[in-house]
Amino acid sequence: MQHYAPKGPSRAWRGEGVWAEGAETMGVTIPLFLEEAGGGLALLTIHADGERYTIPLFTYVEEVGSILTAIEGMLDAGATTEARREWVDLCRLHAELLDQWGGGQVDGADWAGLFEAVSHLRDRLLWARIDFDTLLFVKRMPFISEQPYMDAHHLYNRPGGGIYTLSPVRPDGVVRPVVDGMGEGIYRDVCLSEDAQRLLFSFGQGSDDWVEDAQSYHIYEVGLDGGGLRQLTYGVKNDCEPVYAPNDRILFTSDRPEHFVMCGAARHAALLFSMDRDGGDLTQLSFNVVNDFNPSMLPDGRILYDRWEYNERSVTSLHSLFTMHPDGTMVAPFFGNQSIRPNVIMFPRTVPGSHKVMALLTGHHGQTHGPVALIDQAVAVNGMEAVEVLTPGIPVIGEKIEDSSMGWASRPWPLSEEVYLMSYTPTVVPWREASWAIYIGDRHGNKALVYRDTTISVTEPMPV
Repeated sequence: MQHYAPKGPSRAWRGEGVWAEGAETMGVTIPLFLEEAGGGLALLTIHADGERYTIPLFTYVEEVGSILTAIEGMLDAGATTEARREWVDLCRLHAELLDQWGGGQVDGADWAGLFEAVSHLRDRLLWARIDFDTLLFVKRMPFISEQPYMDAHHLYNRPGGGIYTLSPVRPDGVVRPVVDGMGEGIYRDVCLSEDAQRLLFSFGQGSDDWVEDAQSYHIYEVGLDGGGLRQLTYGVKNDCEPVYAPNDRILFTSDRPEHFVMCGAARHAALLFSMDRDGGDLTQLSFNVVNDFNPSMLPDGRILYDRWEYNERSVTSLHSLFTMHPDGTMVAPFFGNQSIRPNVIMFPRTVPGSHKVMALLTGHHGQTHGPVALIDQAVAVNGMEAVEVLTPGIPVIGEKIEDSSMGWASRPWPLSEEVYLMSYTPTVVPWREASWAIYIGDRHGNKALVYRDTTISVTEPMPV
């Protein structure tokens, strides 16, 4: 067996031969010692009847001392006396095991038991920060893309999934479908109405061909209870990323303007539009040469969005945050217009009760994942000094996606400056069907699983 990890050298283990006759099933334990915290990939090679089979096994390990340090930040933010006492006891046990480890006397089972106890404390403290009863989320396979704007629009993706709720918001909560029976396609871009009674979403498979039999993305609305499903946009063009806006309008992105990205393949560029709540009065809001996408609403009524801009930029540091009024006027830079890093800022959303914005930092080439960050425009309008990365160990990416030993985040949803939801994968292969799950994280680097489906990825978490 060969083990690979972004950090540290690869290592090989060779086990003794194990024989299984006929239909016999056997369990085999292979010792695997991981020297560095984080994720990796173990390739298990099996030789049978003259054939060779390779099975990928994902690995992930956390360092107990680092977890205890991160938990201390939560205790400082407010915790029960019982939790503090439990943390002190676990720190004492950790110190004892470290002493035994130095003397060569520690048992692996003791470390495993300590890790489970420390992880359970962390998870309980994070789950206690969830102050809502129902979570809305999407099941789908990871997008197939080479650039962030492709995630935002029109390319074909692997079908499957749906939109669901989870209540209570715990790994053992009850999952109920909102909509999941619309045929072959993917569900994406969910936006919940202010009264939490209805939601907008996009559905389709995406097409850059604009032909009648292509299943382009269209915008739909449905009740949170799954009733009253209706389609709002039609045609061969792709309509995505709907957002409830003031004055009974709906924002969305569309490739209706019929122009192209100016590099690489002839991909259609998406711009911002609005329409009324019944799908009428379609109005083009932005007239960028390339893409405008990822819209959300600021508390003052402006639209915050991601703009692909070539003017006064390097060839790859292209995507930053802009604002405009709901009628498309007063286009202005918001953050990062003259920054090399962060390279691409996606999924921006205002933090409740704060002037700060939470977003994902990613790269111009590669899939849409990276670290979660808080952006404080009051500190600076460019550069990393205004950026607080909330996911330690996940690299702030340049032009291209890099390897990460600490997994990847995507689709962050702020609950406060301290706590947020995200789609997260600890694996080093984030494009596999079921790589992603929903986690809750905090600014001290803690994270805890909220919901996972072992057959398909889970993303776009938001409270109801």
